[in-house]
Amino acid sequence: MLHLPGTELVYCLEGTTNVSLAELTHLKHLDLSFNNFNFQAMPKFIGSLSNLEYLNLSHSWFMGIIPHEFGNLSRLSSLDLSYQGTTMRVESLSWVSHLRMLRELDLSETDLSEATNWMSIINNLPLLQILKMDGCHLASKRPSSLSYINTSNNLHVISLSGNSFNDSSIFQWLSNISKIVTSLSYLDLSFNSCSGRSTHFHIYILI
Repeated sequence: MLHLPGTELVYCLEGTTNVSLAELTHLKHLDLSFNNFNFQAMPKFIGSLSNLEYLNLSHSWFMGIIPHEFGNLSRLSSLDLSYQGTTMRVESLSWVSHLRMLRELDLSETDLSEATNWMSIINNLPLLQILKMDGCHLASKRPSSLSYINTSNNLHVISLSGNSFNDSSIFQWLSNISKIVTSLSYLDLSFNSCSGRSTHFHIYILI
């Protein structure tokens, strides 16, 4: 375990990450959240730490593109890359589809506008319990060929506030999810828009 998080008021680390971290090949837990990495690119070498089960780089002032090499972390149970204080983005979310052991995923405030297949990716994470993609520029165009065969039946938190759901597709997706999922207890679609009009959906607690 390497557990070096800062706080909202005090950084634990400042500067840049060093590739020597890649030598920690048996590392299972890496938490560098709430630090200041000076707008450097998110380090690709983390994708070589194939034994990682927990990775938290949230609130750490990275920038650029999330490396697709993170898709090599097939043992990950929890991944949090949220709230970098600057714009992170992806060119594709296909690398997430390789993380079949994921139970928690938080990509909030990451630009996912190019991830047009995000619904399909999420549907094929069979163990996923917590999904947070707030403020990600997500659109809700539902693929016509979307399959629900491998959809998790453990999903109990869905937080998708502050996106661009401007049609009914998001409700169609959620409706099909709810037919499969029996444990959903939290849903947040606040601060989205519908049919070109600003709409504030309430937070729903489902029991």
